[in-house]
Amino acid sequence: MELCKQTMIQSYNWTSFSPEKRGEADFNYYTQLLASDLAQLGENSGNYREKYIDKVMTIFHRQGRCASPMITGPANFNNRRNEKAWNSRDNAVTEFNHWREKYFKAINRERTLSPEEEIDKTLEELERLETRHELYKRMNKIKHVEEKRFFAESNDFMDVFNYWKEQGHIIPSFHLTNNNNKIKERRKKLNIMRSRVERKKAFQKIEFNGGFIDIENDRVIIKHHEKPSREIIEVIKSNGFRYSPKTVSWVRKHTENAVLTAKNIIPQLSINI
Repeated sequence: MELCKQTMIQSYNWTSFSPEKRGEADFNYYTQLLASDLAQLGENSGNYREKYIDKVMTIFHRQGRCASPMITGPANFNNRRNEKAWNSRDNAVTEFNHWREKYFKAINRERTLSPEEEIDKTLEELERLETRHELYKRMNKIKHVEEKRFFAESNDFMDVFNYWKEQGHIIPSFHLTNNNNKIKERRKKLNIMRSRVERKKAFQKIEFNGGFIDIENDRVIIKHHEKPSREIIEVIKSNGFRYSPKTVSWVRKHTENAVLTAKNIIPQLSINI
């Protein structure tokens, strides 16, 4: 499948006095854009090329049904029909831009860490913040400039020394307060992550008529063996769960409230068999 220059040129037959020039300019633009996108995506390109070409050519197929009274002549010109044709073409352009933006956003999205990985990452951050906090306090206690410099160099802490000089030879109290608040936030996060891990280990899959509730990939999931009724879907959506095509289930971030909510709506989830 390739971009068709001739189709792009012909799409301007009823809207431009220079269809060849306009069509060739568009062909060059979309060809260069595709090459740039594929280079940026690299191994993550997947079926991007095929979808890109299909959506771009949809734009020009629809544009070929558009007209201008300056080209066709004003006699018996159907304005209403032409307006619909232009709206259809504009919708295709909007859909292409939205799809392209969404594709790149999905590729560049950072992988969500598991609670266990979050714990390891938070422990590293906490250790770094606590070390920095102690160094802040010790820096303020040292009286002589050269001693401070030696202390900073030996602890790989010259950024603090430079900051200390800029602030009038003292680390401001608000800096210590901010750092201490970050320490408290990391400790709180650790407790939350550890409770998630423990809750996940203790959780047992809950069966109901037509499906089950479980915890997978740090998500509380509600899964039916066959598509539930519109009423059941509305209940699930109204309780904060969103459909995941990847897992073919309804999911919500794993929290204590999410688990309790899922358990509370079990009577409304069952499919009458």
